Amino acid sequence: MSSEHFKILKEINSLSQKEAEHNQEIQKEEKRLHNLTEMRSTRTSELDSLTDNKIQLEAEILQQENELAKLQKDLERDKINLSSITTNESLNNLENQIKDKEGKIEVLEELAFTQLEKVDELEADIQTAKEFLAGSLETLKEIEKEVESETKDLNDEVKKVKNRILLLLEEVPPNFKSLYERVMTKNIKTSVFTRIKNGSCEFCRFQVSSNDKINIEDNLQLKTCSSCSRIFIPEQAFY
Repeated sequence: MSSEHFKILKEINSLSQKEAEHNQEIQKEEKRLHNLTEMRSTRTSELDSLTDNKIQLEAEILQQENELAKLQKDLERDKINLSSITTNESLNNLENQIKDKEGKIEVLEELAFTQLEKVDELEADIQTAKEFLAGSLETLKEIEKEVESETKDLNDEVKKVKNRILLLLEEVPPNFKSLYERVMTKNIKTSVFTRIKNGSCEFCRFQVSSNDKINIEDNLQLKTCSSCSRIFIPEQAFY
């Protein structure tokens, strides 16, 4: 094998790393958009929930107001009827009814006051949510434009790199190409290449036999580390 084939593999790897960097930048840009979209989705759900709670609470208040109006009407009628009672027993019963209704009215009035305060709080929260959604919509539109512009340039670069890699792979022997593609599927970190240093793989320190060392360095054979699967680059082709 030629040392140039190894150098081509190194160039391909360098381009692959550049492609990965571009893809990371694309993901970073898209994440900006995703995060704001998620925030808006969460706030929209909160707004829907707050609105539903307000509607439900207002319905309860209306029901209590109707009940309160009926109790007050009944109370007024009972107070008028006091003057027409002729027996002590009937008088006591009616007075007890009046006290019971007055107690219920007091409870309902206190409850109505508390619920009206809750309605005010819900309205404030609803307004805050609406203001956030309105303001973030403008921000979202701005970020969409920025992300579209940035990712377009980055995607163009990724296409160029991919095309360059395809062309370079055609310049190496089939076994170089297949081995490189197989090693790339392992998602090896840092680099898919290594070299022999002090009789071992420079990355994982796995011992290389004397025969393998001769075949790699002198005969330029294509070999991978038995431990970390990285491709050995002969010293004469490493730089």
